[in-house]
Amino acid sequence: MRFAPCLALTGLLALTPLVHAEDASPEASIVVTGSVTASYGGEAGPHAARFLIDGLERGEGPLIGASIFVVSKEPLAEKKRLRLQLGTTHAEGYRVLASQAASESQPEASPADLAQLEALVETMITVAKTSDWKALSKLVIPLKLKDPATLFERVFPPASAKLVTAEYAKTSKSMIVDFRKTLSAMLDEGAGPYRCFLARGNKAVGLQRRARFAMQSELPLYTVQFDRAGVRLWSFAYVEGSWRYLGKLQALPREPLVLKVRITGGTIDPKQLQGQTLTLTVKNAGEETVLVPSTYDGRVVRLVGRGRDHFWSSRLRPSDPPAQTMVPLKPKEERVLLEVSLAEILRRDARWSWDWGSHPVPPQSPIHRWRAMGFEDDTLFYVAIEAGQRTLHSKPVRILIRPR
Repeated sequence: MRFAPCLALTGLLALTPLVHAEDASPEASIVVTGSVTASYGGEAGPHAARFLIDGLERGEGPLIGASIFVVSKEPLAEKKRLRLQLGTTHAEGYRVLASQAASESQPEASPADLAQLEALVETMITVAKTSDWKALSKLVIPLKLKDPATLFERVFPPASAKLVTAEYAKTSKSMIVDFRKTLSAMLDEGAGPYRCFLARGNKAVGLQRRARFAMQSELPLYTVQFDRAGVRLWSFAYVEGSWRYLGKLQALPREPLVLKVRITGGTIDPKQLQGQTLTLTVKNAGEETVLVPSTYDGRVVRLVGRGRDHFWSSRLRPSDPPAQTMVPLKPKEERVLLEVSLAEILRRDARWSWDWGSHPVPPQSPIHRWRAMGFEDDTLFYVAIEAGQRTLHSKPVRILIRPR
């Protein structure tokens, strides 16, 4: 049985993919193990969901995604293993609507490989307890990358690869001392149990998330954490047939995309909004060209506003959202995502509406009081962009509301 794409389904929250299935190779297929992060639709179905990829096995092609959108006759389970082929409907009743493509990536470590890392850590702890630092050195040295430049050039874009390679030259020199200090600190706090895990989602620290974003070919990163001592060793990677220590990768540039909300004037009169505009922009503050959404659609790119006394934040939705595509943004280049009159979006206008995704009817706009006449004293606005596996936000802009 075939199912229509979720964008055409009635009664479902419309989802806009970053890359349409029709734009990708129909022969490409992947096997994924992942989690449903959002699901919409009644019990009778059909069901739509945003499916976040946790794991990957190589299929017929190197198509790898941060997330995909599917619809199903039955509710999607929290954990599901699927073989997915873009633009097709499968016997299981799943239709793949979209995915994000990337170059071929390093597969995750197998359970047996992860057991090797755990055994290595156990041996290091035993050696550290006896203060046999010479023996510890022999365990740490094999963790050094044999050819860091080649690995980083494959994983990161050229400019980032140079930064990480230079950082690793220093990391490799101090690696033995760093491990000794970390293990000593762990023992001083009472040691205790430890975990070796894939650094993904909320299990990743900020620098690991930054590294994953910067990768052009994904390299899974791993962390060793001593819970009782509050000590972490990171990042490890399974490459070159064995475990290697990469360090913190902190030389990578910070988030290159800068989002801004600009509103003419810091104070508005709701009855006299003519001539006042709101502009949303994205700027590439990095040194390399990146892909960004092309326009405002209320989903991938969304303006969020919240009055001081509102329970929830509201999202600005266009009545006829444009098709979203990804376009290149060169270094230092700025792109206008939306420029609109305040009168259009803050008064009743068939082209726009505000929604906060909850059952109570939202106020007319973020400047209007909820379930009461009049206006808020002030309102915050910010813009958010769904960019791959993360959501970026601008700094909030506060406007004062002073009716005359």
